[in-house]
Amino acid sequence: MLLFLINFITGSILFILGQASIIPNITYSNIYGQQVSSLEAVNFIAISLQLMGILCLFLYFKDKLKKE
Repeated sequence: MLLFLINFITGSILFILGQASIIPNITYSNIYGQQVSSLEAVNFIAISLQLMGILCLFLYFKDKLKKE
């Protein structure tokens, strides 16, 4: 349950910081010539953390129901 809270809150904070422009949006080219945005990377990490948090919550309740 604690892992859910940590992942979900961390992801939410990262997402809010990115949307509030506190994390700068730096665009650069990688070695393959693709344009990469730091804000897109932060949003991807934030959403991934939130999804992992939801998965941890699901597994927690699945385990709780199995024990009963």
